[in-house]
Amino acid sequence: MDSMLIRASQKLAEYDFNIIFDGININVFWFRAMSMKPGIIISRHRHSSFEFHVVKDGACRVILDDGEYTVHKGQMYITPPSVFHEQHSCGKKDYLEYCLNFDIKQNDNPDTEGQAVYSVYKNMPFTIADNSTDIEELFEMAFKEAAELRLGYYSNIKHLVFLIINSAAAAAAPDVESIRHAAEKSNFNNFRFKKIERYIIDNLSANVKIGDIAKIMFLSEKQVGRIIKYYTDKSTKEYILSLKHEKAKEYLKYSDLSVSAVAELLGFSSVQYFVSFFHKREGYTPLIFRKNMLDKLYMSENYKK
Repeated sequence: MDSMLIRASQKLAEYDFNIIFDGININVFWFRAMSMKPGIIISRHRHSSFEFHVVKDGACRVILDDGEYTVHKGQMYITPPSVFHEQHSCGKKDYLEYCLNFDIKQNDNPDTEGQAVYSVYKNMPFTIADNSTDIEELFEMAFKEAAELRLGYYSNIKHLVFLIINSAAAAAAPDVESIRHAAEKSNFNNFRFKKIERYIIDNLSANVKIGDIAKIMFLSEKQVGRIIKYYTDKSTKEYILSLKHEKAKEYLKYSDLSVSAVAELLGFSSVQYFVSFFHKREGYTPLIFRKNMLDKLYMSENYKK
């Protein structure tokens, strides 16, 4: 196994990947490349989680309680929770696989791509699938991110993990069309949420109400509320206020605007109301928050010297 894969596997072992996306929670327990000399045996064992193996090179014989299977380069196999299995590296070449072990749980929205993926894994027996080339490439992209540690690598790896799990479900699913349909719906809802979020941010100085958003989006107020609740776990009113809170902190930290100017920019009816709102959420008045931020900056700069 080359040094890049070793380095990447070691780095990936340091991270706890928890992914919440489209109605499912994914916890990754390990994510690595593994090499075995011919004849090596991993004795009978089972996991409480899903595990799949993409065969990069060589071949592997997988022995279950009810049968034996040989998996070759260009294939992958998936073992569901509680299935006992034994692995034998077979053939004359070293065996190399890319391995991902994870747990997957569902949330409460049955119409998302994530839920469709969850249902595939929930009902999945031991599975061997062909055409794992795309999944193999996703693994290798993740290994490269882990080895090079470029800016944004952690977020990129989490995204790649979800793509791997999603792609493996599609490869193993008997009804890929249902996943594709759910994916299109999910992507469209995400697009609508981004438009809603942008409209609110662009109009923080106004008292934006759910009816204003519904009108601009050609949706009912109920639909707007559902979309915001799904992506933020907040009501529309609470989400708007949370954006105002974050923007207020940004103004106080990075600008010289007075408290009254910040209150006006964020559409508060009075300075007193803004101060009360900010204190309730932050635990400090706007002026004390600004002073604390400046003190931290001053201490940081002196520490560097």
